[in-house]
Amino acid sequence: MQKIYISVLLLCLFFLCGIILNFFPLNEISKESLIREKNNGLLFHLQETSKNPVDIYVDNAIVIKNGRDLYPITAQIIHPIEIKVGQKKQTIHIDSLQKDTVIPIYLKYKDRMISYRLHTLPKKFPQIMVKKNSDVPNGYILISFHGLKLKDPSYSIITDSSGQIVYYRGNEKPLYSMFHLQQWRLKNGKIRYSMHIQEEDSQSLISSFVSGYHLVLNENFEVIDKVRLLPTPEHPELLADEHEFILLDDGHYVVLGYKPIRITLSNNKTSLGFAGIVQEQKDGRVVFEWSGENNQKLIDGCYERCPVLMPSQADFMHVNSIHIDPNDNHFVISLGSSYSLIKLHRKTGQVLWYLGGKNDEFGLTEQQKFLRQHDAQILSSGELILFDNATTGMWKKEYDYFNKQPIVNPARIIVMNLDEENKKLLSFREIPLNFYAKFMGSVQKLSSDKWFVGCGSSTECAAKMIDAKGNDLLIMSVKQPYTMYRAYWVDSLN
Repeated sequence: MQKIYISVLLLCLFFLCGIILNFFPLNEISKESLIREKNNGLLFHLQETSKNPVDIYVDNAIVIKNGRDLYPITAQIIHPIEIKVGQKKQTIHIDSLQKDTVIPIYLKYKDRMISYRLHTLPKKFPQIMVKKNSDVPNGYILISFHGLKLKDPSYSIITDSSGQIVYYRGNEKPLYSMFHLQQWRLKNGKIRYSMHIQEEDSQSLISSFVSGYHLVLNENFEVIDKVRLLPTPEHPELLADEHEFILLDDGHYVVLGYKPIRITLSNNKTSLGFAGIVQEQKDGRVVFEWSGENNQKLIDGCYERCPVLMPSQADFMHVNSIHIDPNDNHFVISLGSSYSLIKLHRKTGQVLWYLGGKNDEFGLTEQQKFLRQHDAQILSSGELILFDNATTGMWKKEYDYFNKQPIVNPARIIVMNLDEENKKLLSFREIPLNFYAKFMGSVQKLSSDKWFVGCGSSTECAAKMIDAKGNDLLIMSVKQPYTMYRAYWVDSLN
């Protein structure tokens, strides 16, 4: 009798093994992975299809496949993510975004099953490190990394104050960069995010800026708009430049772009140049637009990328920041090629004043002048702050032309108070940053004794929080060779 029981048991086991092997062939998915992962993965029941394998999406962005390994373009831990396979959808909440965190995905067809491993971070994701002291409050860092080499991918990233990744969106295609992740709080309390994406089917007009569109996302990081410059009688639809974007409300934006023009030089010769365009658009209509093409002072004020020396790539303005002065509602614009700022009337387009550079109207001393500055803004307190790169950059032939030697100093924050009516400098102070940045960079005043800066092209840091004397409170750095246009600190994501 015992032998019969054993025989029946062996027969049942053999039959059961046949069923398992039929449903889960060893060449498709291993027994070991079934035992280890069957309670943790996502199972999708699919119909047989001629398209095999089917496309897989995470939050409406297609994943990159490398065999059975899947690498998403975007992921987050703030809200559940949606995984779509064919027409089937499931949501899952991820606790952490790390290179060793993997979500098993099973595609179940009628008579077979295929397994994938969805990695929560891309293969070449930057290795981010954060050091901070006890004075750093809780908060989040918004930053975009783009590679120094064309083969390196770009990422827009949000981390907490300890450097843990809470959100990212990548642009894995070589040659196409991502810039300038920002958060916006609307008057109705809603949150929006924006970032710049290089246009896939375009080349930059010149090497000093990147052309594309601004991606607008809602509070759940869902794409709700793509923004370029709207067409006008003066120009067709234009690609947006990466250096600036202002979101005032849903459908209400300030966008920067460029158009090629013929310009007249001081020797009466003409040259090709690229004029910056500031366009304010609302609900699909252009409500304000200004261009620097008819302003000879901007052309004559050029120090770098000047048409007299670069007739085919003259970026004589190089607008690298636009901010709205909350006190009078006009634009404060930073012009990197002329080491200067202008204030632009938001209705008439009149230049109200020039600060710095050859056209300076405020009498700045040599110590007070700034070089290749970024992120110039006037606060509600009336203070004008900017990130001073304090270097004359990389265009040696232009230094020779102007009989000047290159200047390279550590970056600094400059804080000024201006009498704009009488064009006088009322006060000036600087905060040392103790690192070098030939280009890019940003500054944000958090409180009377805390500042947050993006380190730009510096190899020493990606972002910093400092006190009023320039002492480090937090340092973010990255291992891979990436640069960062700007970085932002926000207190909350909701």
